Amino acid sequence: MPAGPYLEQALLNLSLNGTAFTPAATLYMGLSTTVISVVSGAISGITEPSATDGYARVAVAASTTNWPLATGANPASTSNATQISFPTATTAAWGTALATFFADASGIGSGNVYFYDTLAQPVDVGVGVSPDVPIGDQTITLT
Repeated sequence: MPAGPYLEQALLNLSLNGTAFTPAATLYMGLSTTVISVVSGAISGITEPSATDGYARVAVAASTTNWPLATGANPASTSNATQISFPTATTAAWGTALATFFADASGIGSGNVYFYDTLAQPVDVGVGVSPDVPIGDQTITLT
């Protein structure tokens, strides 16, 4: 799961220009029913399910409980150490989740995307389904 342009720029500006950057204490994992890409230096293509159908981003606090310290090099990486559970789709299906992302805001369509990726196996989310992200399923990398 690569970093998005917002985080890449913030880290470079912090490291090379001394520009202040305070990372979010909590990131919010979201699902997208479309593939996410970067177009002209910005995240594009996030389509989240509707909140009226029970969808909400899931809060994941920045901690060593949720994310062990990164290891390795080129890329350095860490993976989720706890299961991430979305609420249940209630009144209508959410569709097929094709991608996941982490943003610094809980509201649908809001915030800066820190990380994003396409799912290796799309997930169909019908009424009554509560999507879960198993331990170790989301690997965050920096190269």
